[in-house]
Amino acid sequence: MESEFDSNETQIRVVDLDGTLVRCNTFHHWIKRCFLMPNAIVGVHWLYVAPLAFALTALRLLGCVSHRIWKMCFLLLWEYVSIWKDREKTEVRLRMFVQDILERYGNGLVIDEVCGRDSIESVLATAAPGVYAKYFAEHLSAVCLATGNPTRIAAFRWEFEENVSEAKASRVLSYANGKPFTFYTDHPDDWPAIKIAERVVLVAAEPGFVSEVRGVKGASCRVLDACPS
Repeated sequence: MESEFDSNETQIRVVDLDGTLVRCNTFHHWIKRCFLMPNAIVGVHWLYVAPLAFALTALRLLGCVSHRIWKMCFLLLWEYVSIWKDREKTEVRLRMFVQDILERYGNGLVIDEVCGRDSIESVLATAAPGVYAKYFAEHLSAVCLATGNPTRIAAFRWEFEENVSEAKASRVLSYANGKPFTFYTDHPDDWPAIKIAERVVLVAAEPGFVSEVRGVKGASCRVLDACPS
């Protein structure tokens, strides 16, 4: 499906992952596939990792930990398990995970617009962890700007920043280096990036959010795969 203003579209296209490139929450699927299922990617370590994963998820559901801390804990758990795993086999299984998500939940309209064109420079900008987001970017032949792993700065202290909101906008702006870009997203968390984008494509976004963005961006905003009113 061609866009309404392809002739004026920018050469850099920045796309969000969850809800935009794919119609699901990839982090939730990654947790299930890696830690909670008997055939989990963590393999034989599932027997002692799964109880920890269930406990972390229960704490999150009860509101005892923030989403940021929850994500950081799972990334620390992944790093610990990865020490004992075969790196090549892990990469194969993560690629299979990504392929499965794209086949089941991939938004073909968005995928067609951001990859497979020699004249387009694609960038995946997401709050999802880079440990698997990089394979989504690989599939798109895109640059990956994702949430990194926690960095230990002292005993029981880690530095961790999600690639969301202002942080995401800052990284996209730095990558674009003054060049105009088109930004694909579905949710209000991306307002900082929306404001600095040359053009905005809202994917399956709520009508109220669409109206707000059009009030700011005007004709530079279009809707793809619209949500029912």
